[in-house]
Amino acid sequence: MNIFLIGLGGFLGAISRHACSSYIKSQPFKVMFVNLLGCFFLGFLSSKVLDLRLRMFLFIGFLGSFTTFSTFISDNFNLMNSKDFMMMGLNIFVQIFLGLIIFYFGNQLSNQ
Repeated sequence: MNIFLIGLGGFLGAISRHACSSYIKSQPFKVMFVNLLGCFFLGFLSSKVLDLRLRMFLFIGFLGSFTTFSTFISDNFNLMNSKDFMMMGLNIFVQIFLGLIIFYFGNQLSNQ
């Protein structure tokens, strides 16, 4: 049953990722938008007391496929190879530091 819940969450997360990122044309910003949105939801849900199966569905399945760090690395590698170091640095800075800040706000909002 756990594997099914993770798989279902992953299926829905992947579809949601595609739906959200289809509105943004620039590749690094597609990943940035989805990762920051995922950071918010992860932060918001992390302080909630949830059933283990629901946590597996949401955290491992849905959010695990909705946000992908490997795509983040791939985008930055491609920017590095194209010698677009300014965009690479901006992409890394915004996703990591703004992600931490947004995670914090999501977490604080859920504790209200």
